[in-house]
Amino acid sequence: MKKIFSVLVAAAMLMTLCAFGISAADEPTMTVSTVTAERGQTVTLDVVVSGNPGMNAAVLKPVYDETALELVSMKFNMTDFNGQEQYGKNAVWASSEDNTANGTFLTLTFNVLEGASFGKLSIHSVMQGLADSAGACQ
Repeated sequence: MKKIFSVLVAAAMLMTLCAFGISAADEPTMTVSTVTAERGQTVTLDVVVSGNPGMNAAVLKPVYDETALELVSMKFNMTDFNGQEQYGKNAVWASSEDNTANGTFLTLTFNVLEGASFGKLSIHSVMQGLADSAGACQ
């Protein structure tokens, strides 16, 4: 059984900073889990938050090779990150108060397309916005 790819993102998610930036020591880290799969399979990846000082809004956009993967779904962990959610090209989450939870924040599900090349593919999410209740945007 040949493996088609290994999805690996070891670095933190890219962050877009707003005018009221928070120091690097106060920023949460978001990483995407690693998985190995074959063509035709469905894979699930978790976006995990750590070092969360408190956030009440986030906008994430998954970035991936659309010739190899098809995004099936995005789902926030509403048990640990209770709030409002909206999905489209971006995953949008908002809460009425700061949430300091750490752990799985968002789950991404992909189909591996039959035309996918063998090798490693990168999936990451670009953090397009992150805010806390004081209005600071990270």
